[in-house]
Amino acid sequence: MRTLLALASLLTAGVTLLAAGAAHAAPGPKPRAGIPKLPARFEVVSKGALKGGARPSDYGLTGENKGGDDPLALRLRTSLPAAAPAFATAPLEVADRPFHAVIADPLPDGGWMTFYRHNPAGGLSYVGADFLVVVRDDDGRERHRVPLDPLLLTPETEVQDVRLRGDLLVFNEACGTYSRNYRRKCSTLVGYDLGQRRVLWRTPWLTSNNQFLFWDDRTIVTGYGFTAEPDHLYLVDARSGRLLGRAKLDSAHSYLERMGDELHVITYGSHFVMRVTP
Repeated sequence: MRTLLALASLLTAGVTLLAAGAAHAAPGPKPRAGIPKLPARFEVVSKGALKGGARPSDYGLTGENKGGDDPLALRLRTSLPAAAPAFATAPLEVADRPFHAVIADPLPDGGWMTFYRHNPAGGLSYVGADFLVVVRDDDGRERHRVPLDPLLLTPETEVQDVRLRGDLLVFNEACGTYSRNYRRKCSTLVGYDLGQRRVLWRTPWLTSNNQFLFWDDRTIVTGYGFTAEPDHLYLVDARSGRLLGRAKLDSAHSYLERMGDELHVITYGSHFVMRVTP
């Protein structure tokens, strides 16, 4: 019954959001079944125990990928830079419902991408939440509006990070809690083409939650982990969604940052420095 109600709520929300913007495609391809055997594309340079209050600055990092120097425990990315213009961070009203900006990213070719959440259960609860991406020019003119709920495959999953490179919008459809509650059908990374308005690819289930990042224009670093579940990093081909490599972690990642040629990975208990081979 709960699943049926959640599905009905998801469909209703999707119709409402679509009415507020241009029509977009259906969820598109489903994830490939299973995770293939993958080569090691991550080399551990060093590993140390967590220290201090588990903030990026404790490890000499900028914190640019998760809300500055905020604590690292939050399971999703929140980043609203002080330099962001008001139009990129102000709340948005859609069909009489408030959407709050969670991520505002400046774009290399100018403009801003804003990721919004509507959280009727309060705070950042994933229960009944709706997700929306708006891309604007530097003057605030809206270029794209993409309701993400119609693109999700499983009710009550959560978008925990969103990135944009060119016309490729990438987001994860993450488990809100233990994957067994979703029959392990959650936490996939999704590639969506803004120009074509369709989902291009999905990684297998259980490959992406929390934060991910573009290592370069062609590859993405993501990871999946949760309490009492296996924890890994994955390297993903940004053009096809194909998994290129995997590395086992001691617990789920809570923060990722590239510094020079090295990847810094903070898990629940450790700080890893890794080299990545795209």
